[in-house]
Amino acid sequence: MLLAFAVIAGGCANSTTPADRRSDASGARDGGSTTGTDAGPGGGATDSGEPSVDGGDPTMSPRYLHCGRVYDQELEYFATTGDVHPVMLLHHDDTSMPASEGGAVCNVRPFCNEQVTRIEDGATLSGVFTFMQTFNIQVASEEDPGVGSFRLTVDSMVIVPWTNMSGSGTAGFNNFPVPTWMVPDAGEHRFTIEATGGFVDVRAVTPVCRTSTGGGPPTVDLKVNGSDGTIMLGAPAHYTLTWTATEAATCEGSGAWMGGRPLVGTETKTGVPIGTYVYTLSCSNAAGAAEDAVTVRVGTGPG
Repeated sequence: MLLAFAVIAGGCANSTTPADRRSDASGARDGGSTTGTDAGPGGGATDSGEPSVDGGDPTMSPRYLHCGRVYDQELEYFATTGDVHPVMLLHHDDTSMPASEGGAVCNVRPFCNEQVTRIEDGATLSGVFTFMQTFNIQVASEEDPGVGSFRLTVDSMVIVPWTNMSGSGTAGFNNFPVPTWMVPDAGEHRFTIEATGGFVDVRAVTPVCRTSTGGGPPTVDLKVNGSDGTIMLGAPAHYTLTWTATEAATCEGSGAWMGGRPLVGTETKTGVPIGTYVYTLSCSNAAGAAEDAVTVRVGTGPG
């Protein structure tokens, strides 16, 4: 289930459009309990030189996170279980409102009153990313008897153990983990934020793209029914496409299939009518791009 999130008004680094880019400085929040930083590959988003890793296909749910700050109103990048919903939260920290909403800083009165995402006890917020160098999230510490603890996991690895977010004074958002988590490889990973013993409030996650692969462009291998090139089948045709891309940031289908594709996958086509179908898979990373294609010719008789 995807939650109909409200727009997050504050933030730290990148949104999906240049006009909405946001920036934070590090510093203590009200109450002085925790600080957060959002600078560079070691601590947050960057504003240039990053390839997009947007999955591109609205049928993929959730889609791969894009580079830089991903706000929770970007619904296609998140999945939820349990009770996850938007709430208004007054917070005092070193974030700022986006330029499109006035650009007010949140460390001076009247601070920032924003809609953020509340994960209730037992609920989760999750997503998928690939080709990332670092990853962290922003969670609020709050003076509220209903506040609980959160845990961040990536695949089966605990990145942030259960951490209670009870605080004092005005709420403030903090980065977790500190220092930011270094993603061990360029492959696909799933993150999950869980809440227990009460609610936790989250505003964004921050994946930072890898800027090099240690090698050249990606490699792509696309097959149909286990074969390269062209095959011929009778109508109605049934066939299977399989593919593998290595060291790729993003893959996109074109021709007879459109939209983003995962780095490794299988698709089965059934009941395909007479015609010629060309499937092209194009993948890229910071070093370049590569593609592969197969053709299926469906005729009136058996192939």
